Amino acid sequence: EPLTALLRQPDVKVIAIIGTHMMGKSRVVLEATRPCDVGFVETLERQGPKLADLMRLTSPGRTVVVLANDLDPRVARELAAGVLARDGLKLVLCLSTEESTPKPNFGLDERVRQLSLPPLSDDDSRKLLSAAGAKLDYSLESWIIDNAGGVPGVLLAAAHLGERLRTDGGMFLEQIASAFEAQLHGRLSA
Repeated sequence: EPLTALLRQPDVKVIAIIGTHMMGKSRVVLEATRPCDVGFVETLERQGPKLADLMRLTSPGRTVVVLANDLDPRVARELAAGVLARDGLKLVLCLSTEESTPKPNFGLDERVRQLSLPPLSDDDSRKLLSAAGAKLDYSLESWIIDNAGGVPGVLLAAAHLGERLRTDGGMFLEQIASAFEAQLHGRLSA
């Protein structure tokens, strides 16, 4: 809801969402735009889109929300400056660190806002594992929650692996990463 409220504020033009990798930042942005009457574009380029290309997406009386993930900090600053000078665009930057957030006028510009996504609580982590259909005993569920750090993407990957985490042994994040890599190789070779 806080992000939806910021998206609805006409003066807010740039929003930085801060959260660790696999926190679900892009999903939060997508869900927050649903109740708003806006266009939505996600850029997949780390070097970011050209401002001129974004301007072609705008139309009178309509706002376009542009989502950019982990842009190079220099590119993020340039794009933010361009969006601040134009009507019809809002830029949402998904960033892993607060240091990457553009801060025009030393952070005093009210048109630029920042939101942090905190990790899930243990209770919410359990609910997510359950909603993902994980069939885990209490010991394995507790071990996953202790090691996932409240990061939804890690919890979902662990839910997918389930009991295999126990049989494969090894470090938690290494097991998650290896399983994810094997899944990608399977998809790419198919």
